Amino acid sequence: MKTKPTRPTTTQAKASFQFEDIRAFHAKGRASLSEYPGRVDYGKMKGTTPAEKSKLELLRRARRFAATYKGTRFESLLRRAEKAGCALQVGYAYRLAGLESADRKAIEAFILTHQPSLGELDAVVRKQVGRRRQGGRRFKVDSVEMLRFHLSTLASGFVRLVDAVGPDGGDKPGSPFWSELTGKERKHVAHVRQAAGRLLKELNAPAQPL
Repeated sequence: MKTKPTRPTTTQAKASFQFEDIRAFHAKGRASLSEYPGRVDYGKMKGTTPAEKSKLELLRRARRFAATYKGTRFESLLRRAEKAGCALQVGYAYRLAGLESADRKAIEAFILTHQPSLGELDAVVRKQVGRRRQGGRRFKVDSVEMLRFHLSTLASGFVRLVDAVGPDGGDKPGSPFWSELTGKERKHVAHVRQAAGRLLKELNAPAQPL
């Protein structure tokens, strides 16, 4: 008499199932890097679904994750996670990909030890990165992809800030503090806002054929 197979309930089995997702995430980034090693139009990459085409940042993180965790380094991460009984998930990989090496090591250890919720992990990342940047630590840029990532992050943040507090903040009135800036300050902010917008458009533009 055949018995109905039971679903694994151990933490280790759960980790194994989660590894399928993170392996797929890593493979997506690795395949993209292989086919598009340089600057690309993320919305037109082959092999992506229509839904994925709208998630440019997700694909950037997959590329960075694959570029950071190459070959044996990725397998080592999985082995350590399995040994710790940690169910790695794509959310962890997404966040690890956005960190510099010095911060990543500490966050890796926290993930493997505590298997936190994503909310808990975000709080620890903010604390870790904020503490290291208080002293004005320089950005570490070891690839053109990382340089574009930092530029995109900084430009996007500036655009969102100005759009939120400036006089043209959509259907919401501008911040009362905007009017307290001097005329020259507002003028310079407006110029930088335009430049940041052009930079973002350029960073996301289709790659030009060689």
